[in-house]
Amino acid sequence: MSTIPLPGAAEIRRLARRCRGAIEESAEKLHLYRGWMALQEKNADGEPIGPLPYTDEAITEFEAAHNCDPEASGTTHHLAIAHHARAWDRELEGGSGAAADWERALELWRRLVGSADFWAGLQRRFQECQPGATATPLPSLRRGLLEGLLDIHVDFVRWYSESATPERANDHIAIVAGASIPRALKQQLTEKIFAAMAAPVPDARLAQDYSSALQLLERFLALFPGYLPALRMHLEVCHEWAGALMSAQQWDQLYALELRARPYAERLAAHPEYAGEPLFRHGVGQFGSTVGHATLERDWGGNPDWAELEDRSERAIWWVRLVWPFEDMRFDLRLLFVILLAEHARALFYQADEIYGSGQLSDEQRHAGAIARLRQALAELEEAFELTERGEQMADSLSQNIAGSRLFLERVQAEAERKRAKRVFGVLP
Repeated sequence: MSTIPLPGAAEIRRLARRCRGAIEESAEKLHLYRGWMALQEKNADGEPIGPLPYTDEAITEFEAAHNCDPEASGTTHHLAIAHHARAWDRELEGGSGAAADWERALELWRRLVGSADFWAGLQRRFQECQPGATATPLPSLRRGLLEGLLDIHVDFVRWYSESATPERANDHIAIVAGASIPRALKQQLTEKIFAAMAAPVPDARLAQDYSSALQLLERFLALFPGYLPALRMHLEVCHEWAGALMSAQQWDQLYALELRARPYAERLAAHPEYAGEPLFRHGVGQFGSTVGHATLERDWGGNPDWAELEDRSERAIWWVRLVWPFEDMRFDLRLLFVILLAEHARALFYQADEIYGSGQLSDEQRHAGAIARLRQALAELEEAFELTERGEQMADSLSQNIAGSRLFLERVQAEAERKRAKRVFGVLP
């Protein structure tokens, strides 16, 4: 009796692979069948009347089939449609889970864009339907598919930002930011959102409805804090509005606008491209110039509120300092900067005088308050003097003010030292 030879190890491994493949193929087909049946909508008699875009059970089955064969483009296509449809429903219902479905759908569509098998199959179907066609729309459809899928996220971002629910808008920004799609497409999303949200800004500027224009831009900047075109446009609108307020001598509104513009200017100045882009710096310098001229041209009367004058001139100086490190800005702003420093020092000097002569403060408070302001005033006068040119009329005035401030400071410091010595030793030095 002959014996059947036992297969070798290599043959066993080959048979095992065939068995495993057959099992996986059967499992995939079973999951696809179950998924397809779960999609069927039924009438009152329980008869199928057509497929639904998705059901939760169908998605579970299609995911299982996809796990069996991730390269099967047909299964991937079913899943992409199903997740996209469920994302829509969950989004409109306001419930949880929408973000996960949007993310999964984008991931699956991205895979399909890169699947040669999927597009070859579509091409065959197109030729079956249009046998005489000499051109096909599929290449352009393939190139624009992901970009087209981003448009809905643009609409949702705009809708939620205008509906005072920026956290929902941020969800959609995060979905696209985390998607495995080309960087250029992500940048296009930002550009599209900006174009949509800022579309009414030009008309608002023409109508001098500056508050509405800024509100639109600030909604966008709440979502994209460092987007340069929006920061630049915000500054342009602020500059136009500041000019109108200055002409109308609406000083309180002008300085309220300055506070509103400041955080956006800080973002702009901190941006890596700020140093290399003169247009950004000129925008900051123009606004600072308007605030500075408003401070200098305002009629403060014969007895100014020195604390207010100090605050207003200090604000204008802050803007000039944002652009002062750059040589191209110094020619236009030098004289304004010198005058603002001198005006701020003047306000500090007279505040020091008021504090020094106050009968409501202790000697220590009088001396400390006056000395602090005089030191700052002296530093700013010296800075202004360094910026003047030889023979310039302003230089003589600054030199005299420096000497006067220094004498006043020395006198207060000497008196403070005598008072301190008396407290400590009981005698005057």
